[in-house]
This record gives sequence, structure tokens and C-alpha cells, in this order.
Amino acid sequence: IDSQHKVSAMRPFLSDEEDVLNAFLKACNELGIDAKDALKSLDLAPSLLASPEKLVPSHLFNQLLEEVARLYHCHDLALRVAQQLGAPRLGLPGRLMAYSLDLRSGLNKAEHYAVYYQDTGYWQQHTDNGLVTLSKQPSPFASEYNHQRNLLGTAQLFLLLRQITGGFWQASQLSFSFPDPGGKFTDTFRAFFRCELRFSQPSDAIHFAEEYLDTDLSTADPGALKSLENQISAFQAELLGEQAPLGRARLLLDQRLRFASCDFSELAFYMGISKEALRQTFRDAASSFDEFRRERQAERAQYYERVFHAPTALLARAIAPEASDALMARLGKTS
Repeated sequence: IDSQHKVSAMRPFLSDEEDVLNAFLKACNELGIDAKDALKSLDLAPSLLASPEKLVPSHLFNQLLEEVARLYHCHDLALRVAQQLGAPRLGLPGRLMAYSLDLRSGLNKAEHYAVYYQDTGYWQQHTDNGLVTLSKQPSPFASEYNHQRNLLGTAQLFLLLRQITGGFWQASQLSFSFPDPGGKFTDTFRAFFRCELRFSQPSDAIHFAEEYLDTDLSTADPGALKSLENQISAFQAELLGEQAPLGRARLLLDQRLRFASCDFSELAFYMGISKEALRQTFRDAASSFDEFRRERQAERAQYYERVFHAPTALLARAIAPEASDALMARLGKTS
């Protein structure tokens, strides 16, 4: 589904993955950085740059972003990548938002399909005292271990909101879950977002005036919206329709573990059930969420081992940074 639909302003000859990798390589080139050196530093083959459809939607691309930022002290790398994109690449929620008639319905539509966000977490909206807050589900995975992938997602949503409103929408404030990078990097943040910035906040968030919710979208396309929703519904019915709750949990968790993480609360949200109902699902299967997630993470790591020939230690750090030793041990038993 993802690669078949484009916002009208998107370049149709580039897939999402190709556009993201091209943008990354252009940003590196502008900075005088050879991305192959960063791959070698991670003990990954430079030839991976020829496979954007495998590399970009993976934890290893997260690691590549972090490694370039670390090696070359480029703490605003994600913003430089975002500036090079042909269009924001946030997956299905971004496309559904763009095809909607106005910003309010677009955000509601995107939230309904939040599991498909190509970001470190899903975005939710909350309105209070005339101020709308779009906040990303916080996690150590995003705020402590994957600053660049996290920032890339936030920057893309910011750009998408500007694009689909024809440049009319303006943010009042941006919140970031990580510390101020300082110096010239803070200047890059200010130039990119052009509003008040707050760092070391509980979650990453975009704040704007409630009146923007009624803005008509310049990219609206009711026919394309209906067509895309029908395709998603058919896809979900085929994939999830006959599944027992544990099977649905596995498929939704696997969707998030393509390049991000997923905690217990997130999985309950994606399944549309209460936390207690999800606990009961695992009790009925004589299992637990933690064990279930470890199993899925190990399977993802084994996939990376086959496809990327990546070192086990790197995979454990990339997929489960808060529990890399436990995943390492599990991989050692199954390899």
C-alpha cells in the first residue's frame, strides 16, 4: 500500500525509501561526509546504500543516522535530511491526512491509522485553551537512543502540515524530548522551525492555534482518500480479520518493530482495547507482553542477520537498546 499513493506534490518516480536515502546522502554530501565510512564503523557493508527498500525501513538506518551524527558531531543531521526530501515520508497516516478536506479531519484520519506511522511513535492530538498539541508517544527508544530518527519524524510532520495547508499553517511552539544540542545546532533548529523551542520535555510535540484546525487543505482529494481507505480496509481484513487476539497483537507489533519499538500501552492503543483486556490476552496464552515482545524482537534480529549480515551486538543495541544484553543472550541461544 505504502508505495502506491503519493501526495500530489510528491515526485512519483521515487519510492519513499529512495527519497529518504537520497535525502540522507545529499545531506552527508553537503557536510563533506562519506556515509560509507559510517557504515564501515558499524561493521555494515557499504553496498547497503544500494538497497533503500531494505535499509530505510529498518533499525539499521536508525543506527546509521546516529553514527553519522556521533562521528561527525552533526546533531542537526535529521533536519538537514528533512530539508532534502522531495516530500514528507510519514507513511499512510501522512497520505490520509493530505487527502482530507481540512486539517481537523486529516489529523483524525491519521490518528485512526496510527500504527502505520513511519516514525518512532504515533502522534495524538489534544486541544486545551485554544491550543492544539500534537504529541508523539514518548519512549526511551526515541528520546534517549534514536534522537535523529525521532527528530526526522517530527521535522517531517512539521513540513507536512506546512505543505498541505499551502504554507498557511504556523506552529506556536515545538517541544523536544532530548536536550538542547547547543551552539550552531540550536540555530539550525530555530531556522527550520521558526517558533519557540523547548528541549528536555516529557514528549516530542508540535503546538499550534486551534483556529488552524478548520483550514482547508490544498492537497485534498476525496476520491483518492476513499480509494486509499478502501485498500487499507481490505488489507487489514485479509491480514487481521480471522486472527485471534494474540495473532492480531503479533502482526501489529511486527509492524512497529520494522524500525521502531512498541511498549504495552502502545500495543493496546493499536489494538483498540484496554490494557486489562490485553493483559488477559497474554494470560490466556500463558505468556506475557515482555516475553512476547522479546520473541518478536529476536525474530526481527534474525531477519537482519540473514539480509544485512549485521553483527549481533549491533542488532541487539538497535532493536532493544534498553535490554540489549537480554536480546544478545536470546540470539546466542537461537543462532
